[in-house]
Amino acid sequence: MAAALPESGPGPRSDAGSEHPERNNRDSSETEAASLRRNRGGDAFDRSMTVLLDEQEANTAATKRTRWALGSLIDEEAATFLGTLLDLAERGAHVHIHRGATAPLRGSLRVVGEDVVGVARVGQPMAWIALDTIDAVTPAQSRVAARGDRETSQVTMQAILFDRAGTRPRVAIRKKSDAVAVTGTRLTGTLSSCGVDVCSVRAEAGELFGSGSTVVHLRIAAIAEVVFLDD
Repeated sequence: MAAALPESGPGPRSDAGSEHPERNNRDSSETEAASLRRNRGGDAFDRSMTVLLDEQEANTAATKRTRWALGSLIDEEAATFLGTLLDLAERGAHVHIHRGATAPLRGSLRVVGEDVVGVARVGQPMAWIALDTIDAVTPAQSRVAARGDRETSQVTMQAILFDRAGTRPRVAIRKKSDAVAVTGTRLTGTLSSCGVDVCSVRAEAGELFGSGSTVVHLRIAAIAEVVFLDD
């Protein structure tokens, strides 16, 4: 008996891609094109972000400069002479202090009070200068700027004299009426006492201050400068 032959039918189906090579190539090209567009879109996005960040950074810097300028302007408009002196003192500025026709006093500002400033001088005792005798202050270095918005201390000429009177220090005192002269005279002697608005100085030999008395009672408001000679 003859063996049955297998029924004829379609053979195994080949891959669809092999049946349509043109379509396969076209799909591949479209995929590459899409990928390229995506890459180009990413580059454009990166560039846009870079530009945006640069603009934000520039705007931030401009804002800071504007705020600094406005702050400086406000400080200048609120400046006082005492505040300016205190600012220079905090910077340790070496200054020239101008008073009337006398030669400028040179030194470093150390203390700024309500009505007096303390000036440290090289090789000499500190000079205490009445504020209302000062016409102008010039920093020795032109680059030193003062904002002038500081608050001063409560130190006064009376407080300085009162604090030191107990030790009977040797002093040199110049009156305001002498401070405006080209060659002002000074009273040299021992500070013996200090009250609310007056201090007493026992003048040294030869220091006949007016009437010939050796004791001089000075109105503190009339004092232009005090130097403690033993410092």
